[in-house]
Amino acid sequence: MFVHNSYLQMWSEVGILGVLVFVFILLKAVESSCRLFKKLRVSEEGLVLMGLLCSVGAFMLDNIFSFTFLKPNIAFFWWVQLAILLAWIKVIEPKEDRAAAKGPKFNNNPILVTAIFVVLLLVCSKRIYVSDHYLFKGQRVFNSGDIEGAYRCFMIAQKENPMNGKVPSALGVVAFQRFAASKDIKFLNDAEYNLKKSVNMMPLAPENFQMLSRVYYLKGDKVKAKEFFDRFVELEPYKHI
Repeated sequence: MFVHNSYLQMWSEVGILGVLVFVFILLKAVESSCRLFKKLRVSEEGLVLMGLLCSVGAFMLDNIFSFTFLKPNIAFFWWVQLAILLAWIKVIEPKEDRAAAKGPKFNNNPILVTAIFVVLLLVCSKRIYVSDHYLFKGQRVFNSGDIEGAYRCFMIAQKENPMNGKVPSALGVVAFQRFAASKDIKFLNDAEYNLKKSVNMMPLAPENFQMLSRVYYLKGDKVKAKEFFDRFVELEPYKHI
């Protein structure tokens, strides 16, 4: 199952520096809010502040497993929401607190620890995400008819995550199309190599057996072609009823 992470999407588009600036703004907002909670107690200002902070927090948690940052209309309201929170803090925060709050103090240790763990998580999972990102991009480019552009995307995906079994499968399909266009046997051999590599990594993926059946048929090995086609039918019998 593919899970999209909006923070990693942000990383891929604006870099780690952009993500850190984003995290810094959020930490300052949370730090100021926590400091104000201690003084406001139960009041109208405190309830508004709590509501804004909870909505921002819910949005941030939701984006760990969703596409929300990628939807312009929702993302716009998110930035407006964050701006209102920061403006509200500015309005109700006493002047002496503003003077004392200058500089990135981050006295709320649990918040800082959480931020550090989030960054470490992103560092550990970035290469896997980037591989999936270029795999998806390559499939989209391939569907548009740009075979060479798709090949470049798939090669980046393979470099980022060599254990992603979907990448050699995609490279095999690209090599097959390049053979169809040029009739150069080396592309057919490339297709065979990549598809068999994908079979070793994903032994239950029926599309690989279907493509290998076509590859061996074109190479004149009808015995192997039938063997791989039978395996394809075994894995997806409903397509042949």
